[in-house]
Amino acid sequence: MRCDYPDALGSLGTSYAGLEDYEKAIECQKKYLAIMQEIEDCLGEGDALGNLGTTLAKLNRNSEALEYWQAALAIYKKIGSRSSEALILKNLAALYQILGDTKLAYECCVQALAIATELDIPLANECQELKKILELIYKVNHKYPNVLHEMQQGTAN
Repeated sequence: MRCDYPDALGSLGTSYAGLEDYEKAIECQKKYLAIMQEIEDCLGEGDALGNLGTTLAKLNRNSEALEYWQAALAIYKKIGSRSSEALILKNLAALYQILGDTKLAYECCVQALAIATELDIPLANECQELKKILELIYKVNHKYPNVLHEMQQGTAN
């Protein structure tokens, strides 16, 4: 009989995150990650890394979220988990947008959209919407490059 303890830990971490008990979520997800690494379950490891990234992003611990998502992306690419790869790329695009790197956000978004469209999964719609937002940000920043700076100066006076 197979022990479902690792799967239960992963589910528990996801549940804690849903309840916004992020510290408990991180604790469970890190334990799940350690088990997945120990048993060399690459998909489980990628999922644990991805879930940790998501939880950390909700806490605005963006540099940590970025590290976990990049590690998850590398695993998903290695094992060919295309739908998971698309999801992580979309998450990275949104995070890069928050961090102000519109170019990198756009690159990740376009990659996620291509995969999601190829696989015909609902994520394609989310990617398409994010792509429109990023294109708008890019246009505004290039048409009015000093607007944000001027607005900040105006509020400082």
